[in-house]
Amino acid sequence: MYDTDKRKLLSALCHGAIFFSTAFVSVGVPITMLFVSDDPVVRENAKEAINFHFN
Repeated sequence: MYDTDKRKLLSALCHGAIFFSTAFVSVGVPITMLFVSDDPVVRENAKEAINFHFN
């Protein structure tokens, strides 16, 4: 079972990273979450955030 509070926090961090000023940080946070997290929902949100940042 996955922790829902942690899931919400990490998913929000992935999508909220766009508000950081540098491109490296705004794309680096979701990429880091993609490789670090084992939660499938967080991984999907990280992929979605990466796609949003590049498009």
